[in-house]
Amino acid sequence: MDEKKKSQRSILITLVILLLISLSWNVFQLFTHDAAVKSFNQQIDSLIVVRVDLGSELLATTNELNNYMGIAANLDSLVIEANDKIKAQQEKIRVLLKKGHNAENLIKELREELETVKRLKDEYLEKIDELMTENLALQRENMVLSHNVAALSVEKNDLQEKVTTGAKLKVEYVQIKASKKRRNGTYSETSLAKKTNKLEACFSLLENQIARSGKKTLYLRIITPEGLPLGNKLVGSGSFKGPSGEQVMYSASELIDYEKKKLDLCMTYEEDERVLAPGTYLFEIYVDGQLSSVSSYLLR
Repeated sequence: MDEKKKSQRSILITLVILLLISLSWNVFQLFTHDAAVKSFNQQIDSLIVVRVDLGSELLATTNELNNYMGIAANLDSLVIEANDKIKAQQEKIRVLLKKGHNAENLIKELREELETVKRLKDEYLEKIDELMTENLALQRENMVLSHNVAALSVEKNDLQEKVTTGAKLKVEYVQIKASKKRRNGTYSETSLAKKTNKLEACFSLLENQIARSGKKTLYLRIITPEGLPLGNKLVGSGSFKGPSGEQVMYSASELIDYEKKKLDLCMTYEEDERVLAPGTYLFEIYVDGQLSSVSSYLLR
């Protein structure tokens, strides 16, 4: 009888152990399933985010590059070349999505393509900037030639004009340049507003034997595309009294010694922050408060 009870007890213990094992296994499977579902959902969210970022970057890149179409033939060729590469990237991305890789690998590959598109955009924007700057240099050379031809006519009429102009000093041959400041502190020419740190106007203050020699104050006044004067007191801007007694804000000033001879000068306005907007800027040059020259300059 004791042996029978022992046997029944052993069977009962065995059943209890098997039941506990079964319950433990079911709990383990439940937690494993929940973790897998959570991980899958996170991958799906990441995949959606990277696809949206990639689509936005592709669209923004195409739109920004197309802004430079129609300016010059060589720029059009460069933009077309860039757009062809963007289309090749789009096709590559379409093939990646079609292959149906697992989510983790696909996210990694799409992020790599996103960085490729960003590098491609920066590369072509730099090329566009260089090409536009080269085009601008050629335009300046043509302007100088035109000015030289016009100067011959001005010199012929100079004697007649001295009677009416008197001692007023003239500013001629204005050349304007925009520059960007590199990380090493050096400057290079640019045509893009968003990259500009410094604006420079170089010109000639012409000879005038009637004018008085001595100290003269030159003012450079830059007008933004919105019609506002560009200036910052922290970098030397201020105001002077205009011909009618009004206060006129200037961007930069310079005190010179004038000895009735032609002087070649440059005046600059510079800020560390790149705050300029695209559009046409007016450059007014005053000599002792009298307006002597007005020029325009386009920043893209």
